[in-house]
Amino acid sequence: MKKLLLTSFAMTIALASYAPLVQASDPHSHAHQPSARVQGATHHFEYLVQKNALSELVIQIPEQLKISRGIEIQDQTGKMLDAKVSIDGKQALITFDQPVPANTTISVKMKGILTPGYPRTWQYKLYGKFAGINQEIPLGLARIQTYGN
Repeated sequence: MKKLLLTSFAMTIALASYAPLVQASDPHSHAHQPSARVQGATHHFEYLVQKNALSELVIQIPEQLKISRGIEIQDQTGKMLDAKVSIDGKQALITFDQPVPANTTISVKMKGILTPGYPRTWQYKLYGKFAGINQEIPLGLARIQTYGN
């Protein structure tokens, strides 16, 4: 039993140390037109790719929201990144033509957000795939606050 526990513990530590680091940088998460009554706002957030190159980004779209005008991705210099974007209502899948290198901050702008019209903090769950790793890894949440006025 001890051997099984030690083996499980060692495997967990090994897998955790291999996981790439990507963090959401929340200070720049916001809505352009933050009033909940305004339809078609842009929700924007940034990510810093820290360790391994990012090949895919998955954004789970909160219930009651719809992205009507697509998603735009830029690096920290403002250069548009080439990527295929598909939105199926529940999630957006962004597949980069070239993996985004480590130490790059990407800016994600979801355009034409349609909401039910009441104030709320919207939480987008984020996942990523990295060069050389075929598994989706949770990255955290992007929070967007809308207001009643």
